[in-house]
Amino acid sequence: MSSLKLSFFPTFMPAKNEHMKKLIPVLFLFLPLSILAQSVTLKPVCNVSFMRGGKGSVRLNGYLYSLDYYNALQKTNLSTGETTKLGKEFFTDVRFFFGLRNKLYIVESSGATKQIDTNTGEWNLVMSSGSWVEVSRIITVGNNLYSVKNGTLCQHYTFNSEKYKELGDPEFFTSMALMYTDSTLHSVIDKTVYRIEIGTGEWKKIATDKAWRNFSAGAVIGEKLFSVENPSSLVVTTLKDGVRKVLDEKQFMQSRMLFPDNGKLYYINNNYELFEVVIDETAPKPAS
Repeated sequence: MSSLKLSFFPTFMPAKNEHMKKLIPVLFLFLPLSILAQSVTLKPVCNVSFMRGGKGSVRLNGYLYSLDYYNALQKTNLSTGETTKLGKEFFTDVRFFFGLRNKLYIVESSGATKQIDTNTGEWNLVMSSGSWVEVSRIITVGNNLYSVKNGTLCQHYTFNSEKYKELGDPEFFTSMALMYTDSTLHSVIDKTVYRIEIGTGEWKKIATDKAWRNFSAGAVIGEKLFSVENPSSLVVTTLKDGVRKVLDEKQFMQSRMLFPDNGKLYYINNNYELFEVVIDETAPKPAS
């Protein structure tokens, strides 16, 4: 019985024989391995330094589409990291850049709207100048198109910016982070997370006020919000009850972008290195 206790509590019981003396160092070597086990692994995908100084990016169906520093369109496979240039166009006038129904769109400062093929980069004009002039933001949720106009969320059923349905009260005047999936829209404003009902425009607070005071970037997958929080942490929040859990405290010091695609989480740091974030929430928390 004493040897059994010694196996679990090597620092509290004296060794009875030479065999147990040899076993003690082995046990001490084993313990740090479980304490230091990583719950978050950054799996390198590729370098996306061409995004530096660019005019935006769109994630769509396993690819990241980016306007590079020359205003050319780049297509990056999020699984392989392979990047190809699409078409020969240089999009020098970009006010909004977004994806909808397997197509890319650019709205110019004049309001003219270009639809871009995601395989060839070829484009055609779908709306002439004068459209979207009063719009401050364009949002896509699944196959639905929304804008923010005079502080109010508006749903559009066509690309005619003058035909829309207002949803809720004018609550979009303050700059805020918006995180969207195929069916949901969430916001972080004044250090608090809200769910925005896309059918009504109603805002619903997620649990505690100001719990996200160090929020830097975020992404929603299912019913979980993943957030990078200064100075270097990755935190997961269960959106049903607002319960927060720190997944990593060290690897997210230089954060530029966090985004989901096809159920996976991706991260770009300040060196424009793109990673897939692989998470094992059952693993022990990394040692501080």
